[in-house]
Amino acid sequence: MSKQTINLGTAPSGAGGDDRRSAALKSINNFNELYDFLTGAAGGATLPAALPVAKGGTGATTAEGARNTLGLGAAQNPTFSGIELIASYPFIDFHHANSAADYTTRLSTFNSNLLTCTSRFSPTGVSCKSGENAAASANCFNISFGSGMCDLWVDVTRLGTLQVTASDYRIKKNIETVEDVSFLDRISNYRIVRYEIGDFDIWKGDGTVFQGVIAHEAQAVNPLAVSGEKDAVDENGRPWIQQLNHMTFITDLIGAVKELRAEVTTLKTEIEALKG
Repeated sequence: MSKQTINLGTAPSGAGGDDRRSAALKSINNFNELYDFLTGAAGGATLPAALPVAKGGTGATTAEGARNTLGLGAAQNPTFSGIELIASYPFIDFHHANSAADYTTRLSTFNSNLLTCTSRFSPTGVSCKSGENAAASANCFNISFGSGMCDLWVDVTRLGTLQVTASDYRIKKNIETVEDVSFLDRISNYRIVRYEIGDFDIWKGDGTVFQGVIAHEAQAVNPLAVSGEKDAVDENGRPWIQQLNHMTFITDLIGAVKELRAEVTTLKTEIEALKG
């Protein structure tokens, strides 16, 4: 239907024009056509021209075009000052490499204090705090795994290997009994020291006194007791901290006790022989 225009007749009396009923009917028909057009009841016709964004429109005549002109298209990167998701189970889906799957990674929350990520999560670092109500630490940590060990990093500094209890024979090979050393001599040669933590890299001492050994000194006694080298740095010049292998120290002690027991047994036998 084309636009229906009301005939106002001849001024000033309006002679020959539409009567009130005819004028009202034309207005109603025009309104109904506009209503059907806007609501899609007339077959979802396309607007003849787009209403510019500056005038409150979308700048397009289709849904896809509107998303693009508003900066929300599939190939665009919209910027928001904040996003609030309000639903029973709000989520954000990622489609890596334009995947057509439901999602390749999903961030979702199924209760009020737990955020779930369906894929592996690789942050630059994790910043923790002393309890839920404390302030976040200025430092962050990472844990990397390789060669059967987990290394702990704080910021860009490697602290050392985390001690784990895995000792299953199935993860070991080339097993041989250590019999060619004197464990008692090793124990005697370890220098036991008292020390405080100094101000070095991320380490900041607070005056607490500790007891232990110096890594490179212990390494000279038993190379397996310590990893790394004295004064070593990585390819970026950052300190590569030496670390102790506590299990090596423990087994040195076990070996020393076994040697002492053997000596005691021998002495007992000799004493009994002297008693006749």
